[in-house]
Amino acid sequence: MRWPVTSATGLLTCFLACLAFPRPALADEQGGDIAGSYALLNAIGYGNDYPKGWLASGAVYLSNFLGVAGEVGGSYQVSEAVGNSPTHVASMYNLMGGTRVVLRTNPHLTPFAQVLFGGIRVGNGYGSHLSEFAWCLSQLS
Repeated sequence: MRWPVTSATGLLTCFLACLAFPRPALADEQGGDIAGSYALLNAIGYGNDYPKGWLASGAVYLSNFLGVAGEVGGSYQVSEAVGNSPTHVASMYNLMGGTRVVLRTNPHLTPFAQVLFGGIRVGNGYGSHLSEFAWCLSQLS
């Protein structure tokens, strides 16, 4: 029997494998990092802002400048009930993985750039949703 593998499952498996089997040469260097944050999402093309959200990110470094990164997040838009209609909660979730490049010249600040690929799921709060391929280019300099 063959098990179906989605792209999100494959990305998550690769990310977990990198965490489970780090290279021994990285013992004296920074092996990885994790981060969590608040997220405000402006969904260009959907015409909505999602002001309530969260984001978790992590990376495992394969060398002093190159790493494998993963990111998961959720953002929400709440519309108050009007009359007899229920409160409407729209949501957008993302699961992505890719490559991160860092520049370690300053011990207090580490500029980076990353390219992530994965998927998003947009729900309207009434039971229907849309899942699509997505990509993201991030940089902190």
